[in-house]
Amino acid sequence: MFEVNDAVFDLRYGNGVVKTVGDTLVKAAFGEQNGYYYSNGATRLGGDSNIAMLYHGKPEIIAPAEPVRLKVDDEILVSDYTGRMWMRRYFSHWENGLACCFTGGNTSWSIDCDSNLEADRTCVWTYWRKDCV
Repeated sequence: MFEVNDAVFDLRYGNGVVKTVGDTLVKAAFGEQNGYYYSNGATRLGGDSNIAMLYHGKPEIIAPAEPVRLKVDDEILVSDYTGRMWMRRYFSHWENGLACCFTGGNTSWSIDCDSNLEADRTCVWTYWRKDCV
């Protein structure tokens, strides 16, 4: 899918170029920042955040016709892939246009406060919806 010197785009880092390609690992450079991905473009962050982040060219992001305003702890349904089961989560914040929810079905009140890292307490989701909650 990706080859060395391919021009790529990451939702977090912007434009970059593929530096190395292995059987399952792709390394891309975005200025001084390196990104590591599976061969399908999914990020290698671990946990529920293994979502497609590396693209050939800049992806078209379609905003909803009517702005959606979510508040912290709003109930939403989330999924990483189309056709995958939808899971109930509580909204935390937006990150580069993607919905972030508290991990494990926690809320802002129940999430473990021992961690200072937002990444330990929240997870990024590719697909979300507010209906049918």
